[in-house]
Amino acid sequence: MLSTSVIQAGFFSGQMNGEVPDIEVNGFFANLFVPVFLILGIIFLIYGFSKIVKNK
Repeated sequence: MLSTSVIQAGFFSGQMNGEVPDIEVNGFFANLFVPVFLILGIIFLIYGFSKIVKNK
């Protein structure tokens, strides 16, 4: 949403004529890497915290 808002802000600052572009928001699963890296990150966090607790 941020990248399309930048386009819209540039459109208004340049005082361009015509139709204002609509903001498109992609869903969570629109990019395959987002859920994969989120799941991997959670797994690594749990693994890291379990090693810290185990060593104490």
